[in-house]
Amino acid sequence: MNSLFKQIIELVLISVLLMIFCVPASSADVSGTNVTDVHYSNPAISGDTVVWWENTHNKSIGNVISRNITSGTNSTLIENVSVHTIALSGNWIVWEANYDIYCYDISSKSMIQLTNDSAKQVSPDTDGYRVIWIDYRTGRYDIRMQTFYDIRMQTLLQKIQENETNYTAISERLRENETTYTTGIETVHPAAAPGPVPHVMLAVQSDPEGAAIILDGEEKGLTPMEIPLARPGQYNLSLILEGYPQHYETLDIDKSTTIELTYNSESDSWISTITSTTPGWPLSIFG
Repeated sequence: MNSLFKQIIELVLISVLLMIFCVPASSADVSGTNVTDVHYSNPAISGDTVVWWENTHNKSIGNVISRNITSGTNSTLIENVSVHTIALSGNWIVWEANYDIYCYDISSKSMIQLTNDSAKQVSPDTDGYRVIWIDYRTGRYDIRMQTFYDIRMQTLLQKIQENETNYTAISERLRENETTYTTGIETVHPAAAPGPVPHVMLAVQSDPEGAAIILDGEEKGLTPMEIPLARPGQYNLSLILEGYPQHYETLDIDKSTTIELTYNSESDSWISTITSTTPGWPLSIFG
C-alpha cells in the first residue's frame, strides 16, 4: 500500500513538472503596428530601445524605426534607406547597405557613412564606443574596427574641408579673442559676468602651423595657441590639418604646460614634445 501511494505521488509530481516546462513562453509584439503590406526585418535591442527596418510591398527602400518598450512609443529615425544587419548599443546604430557600413547617432540625429569602397564591408556590430565589421578590400575577409571618437573627428574634418572659408574666418576671430564672433550659423555672446580665473594654461604649437585644435571634442582654434583651462585634470587633445594624418592623445595636466607637435614624414605621424612651466613637474601621456 505504501509502495502504491509512493508511485502515485511520483506520477503527480512528474505531471506537474511536465506542465511547467512544456507550456510555451508568452511573447509580445513590440513593433506596435499591424499594417497590411508592411514588412519588418533586422531587429536589434539595447536597454529599453528596439530598432528595426520596415518597408512596404517588399521594396528595397524603407525606414529605420525605434520603439521605447517602457513608454510604448515609436519614432522614425531614418527615412528612405536600404538596411541590412542592424546592430544597436546605447545611442549608436550601425548597419550594412550595399556592402558599405553606416552609423547613426540617436542623440545628435546624424547619419555617417563609415566606408565607401567597391569591395564588400558587411556584418557590422557595436558596443556603443566602437564598431567592427567584416572587410574584403584586401582580397580576403578581415575584421576591422574604428571608434566613434575617430568617426566624429573625420566628420569634423570633412565639414572643415567643405566650408574652408567659413572655418578660416571663425579661427581668425577666435585667435583675436573677440568678445562676440559669428560662426555663420549663429552669433555667440559669452556671458557678461567673468568666470573663475583659470590657473592652468595649455599652449599648443605645431610644425607646420595652422592645425585645428580640438580639446575634449570642442573646437578651440588654430596652432599656435594658448588655451586657458578652468581646472587641472585629464584632457583629450586632437590635431587636424588638411593633408596630414590626424593626431590625438590624452594629457594628464596638473600645471600649465606646452605641447609641441612636429610632423615626421618618415613615420607619417606627429611627434609630441611636452614641457612644463614648473621644472621637474611630471606629465603623463596616455594616448
